[in-house]
Amino acid sequence: MLTLKNVCRARHTTMLLQRSAKKPRPLKGGVIWIPAAPLQKGELMKIELILQIVASVAALLGLGMIWFQLRLSTKLSQYSALTKAHHEIGSLEFRIALRRIYHASSEEIEHLDELGGDEIREAFELVSGRYDLMGARLQDGVLPYDGTLKTEWKVLMVLWPKVKPIVLARRKGRGTPYKEHFEWLFKQANSYQQKHFPSSNPFLNLAELSNAITNTEAEMRGKVLYEGANLQFWRHTSGWEYVRRIRGRGGVTILPLTAEQEIIFVEQYRVPLMSMVVELPAGLIGDSSEFAAEEVSDAVRRELFEETGYECQVVKELARGPLLPGLTDEINVLCLAEGLAKRGDSIAENPTSGDGETACEIAKVHVIPVSSVLGWLKEQRKAGKKVDLRTYAALFFLPESLQSALQKC
Repeated sequence: MLTLKNVCRARHTTMLLQRSAKKPRPLKGGVIWIPAAPLQKGELMKIELILQIVASVAALLGLGMIWFQLRLSTKLSQYSALTKAHHEIGSLEFRIALRRIYHASSEEIEHLDELGGDEIREAFELVSGRYDLMGARLQDGVLPYDGTLKTEWKVLMVLWPKVKPIVLARRKGRGTPYKEHFEWLFKQANSYQQKHFPSSNPFLNLAELSNAITNTEAEMRGKVLYEGANLQFWRHTSGWEYVRRIRGRGGVTILPLTAEQEIIFVEQYRVPLMSMVVELPAGLIGDSSEFAAEEVSDAVRRELFEETGYECQVVKELARGPLLPGLTDEINVLCLAEGLAKRGDSIAENPTSGDGETACEIAKVHVIPVSSVLGWLKEQRKAGKKVDLRTYAALFFLPESLQSALQKC
């Protein structure tokens, strides 16, 4: 290796050669040694300059190799972290949580801390927490900038506007930074879209996501013993048997309250019971391709109008949870509907106004004052009709101003 020490040695050797310029002398074998002519000063400077240049180039090459190794090590570390991040957000747990958030209504997300159930709250914490951590890692250089945004910008562009209300509400309530790395990550995704895909309108393919999850969940749930037009009959690996709906994302039960303090009930013939049943208006969320993307409030308004002919201005979620957890995995949402106005015929009044299945079931629509509800329900039972237990549970959620009238029944 060329170093300053070696250069000095070469220069010293050259000076010795200059001083040893003697007459020719014989060597062994009859060879005559003739000393070299002394080097001129200009030639020595050229040699010294060349040696210095070579030494400098060697030093730069060494530094370049060190930089390349550090760069390669950083890249490998970043993409290793990105692979781990992709594994986390590609897990079944994360995808189920992501699907749950996309299925939630805007009202449910905005009022998550007041009305949201444990399932949606846990889903929000999981998804927002993972993306908040991803934003922090990207800011610290742990993750590659382009590599991360290239795969996540579409999801972020759809997800952040969905969860922004609850993030800002919690941030305001705490008075401290909250999910700030998540918000920063969305801004970077927005810049990435404007730079590379300015005319695109990203969306999440819920059907594709749901099918992928369903295939994985099937292995966990057991196997399908029978599949009909609307239901699947399952047997879990433990031997437990239950049913699942093929279409829809859960159901809604509606508590319609008029300005005159009246509750609207429907009377239907239920085939499994082979009896007339008095219940609240209810239905499924997104049970057809036409309503696949509807929110809870949309399903409430649609089902209420179809079954009773009433439209509502205000929908408030009261509670959500399973109805028969030993029989089905369906989640039901109880909602209060206010600001009611009669705008059309109910299915009972005009059987052609709804779908065929519902049209065969709806028989009557009853509008009963709150002060008479309990007595009226008792009369229905005496008449041989069944009363859906959700009806009694919903009365518990009536506004406090009406509870006293209910107790007088």
